[in-house]
Amino acid sequence: MKPVLQQSNVCAAASALWLLATFVLVGTNTAAQTAPPSASPPPNAPAEAAPHIPPDFDPCGGFLELLNKIGNGTACVFVRGEGAVTAQYSSANIPINAQLSATGRVLNLSGYAHAFGYPAPVVYIGVAPRAQIVITPPSFVQVNSGRFGTVAAGTSNMGFEYKQLIFVDPTKFTMLALDLAYKPPTGSQAFRGPGPTYTIDPIVTQPLPHNFGLTIAFPVNNFTVSCFACSPGQRGSSFTPQVVPYWESHGGTLLALFVQHNFSPNTTPIAFSAGQLFGRHFEIAVSEGGFVRAASASGPFQGAVSATATAYPSLFNVSANYLIGQSDLPAALQQ
Repeated sequence: MKPVLQQSNVCAAASALWLLATFVLVGTNTAAQTAPPSASPPPNAPAEAAPHIPPDFDPCGGFLELLNKIGNGTACVFVRGEGAVTAQYSSANIPINAQLSATGRVLNLSGYAHAFGYPAPVVYIGVAPRAQIVITPPSFVQVNSGRFGTVAAGTSNMGFEYKQLIFVDPTKFTMLALDLAYKPPTGSQAFRGPGPTYTIDPIVTQPLPHNFGLTIAFPVNNFTVSCFACSPGQRGSSFTPQVVPYWESHGGTLLALFVQHNFSPNTTPIAFSAGQLFGRHFEIAVSEGGFVRAASASGPFQGAVSATATAYPSLFNVSANYLIGQSDLPAALQQ
C-alpha cells in the first residue's frame, strides 16, 4: 500500500505544481495586459512652439505709451492706427544785463522781458508700423517789456517732422530712431526768421533697470544766418547734443531731466519735467528750467563800438496730451 500511497502523493504533488504554474502564468499575462502605458512621449513628438513676435512690433506700446512717445526727446513713435494731440502754455522770464562800449566809455544797461505763447498745438500721426509725422500749427506769441510794454506779438512758425524707428533690440529694448524736421518761415514778421530751418536728429533710447532709462540725441541744425555783416541767404549749422535721463512708475508718473549743450553761443540749457497719466489716454506734464546766454558784437566802425549782453531766462511750460487709439506689446513680451 505504501507504493500506491507514494504514487498518489507524487501525482497529487505534481497536480498541485501544475495548477500553481498555470495560476502564475495566467496572473503574469493578465498583469502584462493591464499595465498602464508609459508616460514618456513618443520619440518623434514635436517640441512646443516658441511665442510669436511680429518683426515690426511696437516696443513702446502698452499702458505707458503716451509717456514714452510724446515729445521729440525719445526714439519711440506713434504707430499706424494711433496718434496724439497736445496743447501747451509756455512762459519765459528774461532779465537782461547789457554793456555798451564806445570811444573808451562804458554804458551799463539792464532790462526785463516776459514772453508767453499758447495754445502751442502739436499733432502726432502714426503712418507706418514704426514711423510717424508731426505737424506743429502756428501759435500765438507775445513779448512784453517792463519799460516798453508789448514789444512784439503774432504767430510762430509752423513745423513738420518725420520720425522713423530704424532699430530695435527685442532683448534689451535698445532703440535707434532718425527724426527729420523742417520749419519754414511762416510766422508773423517778428517771429518768422530769415529763412527755413532743417534738422537731422539721430536718437538713442535705452531702458534701464528699476524703471530708469536714458535718451541721447545728436541734432544737427541748418538755418539761415541773420546778422549785420552776413550776406543775404547765408546758411549756418549748429550741433546741439542732448542727454535725457528719466524714471517712470508703473502707475503712470514720469520724471525727466533735459540737458542740452549749444556750442555757438556756448550755453547749456537745463530743464526738469514731470508728467502724470490720468487713465491711459490723457496726461498732464510740466517743465521748468533756465540757462545763461551771453553774446557779444562789434559795431561797423572797425570795432570802435562793441556790446555784450547776458540773459538769464527762466522757462516754464505746462501741456495737456491726449492719445488717440492705442498700441500694445506682443503677448510674448508682456511682463
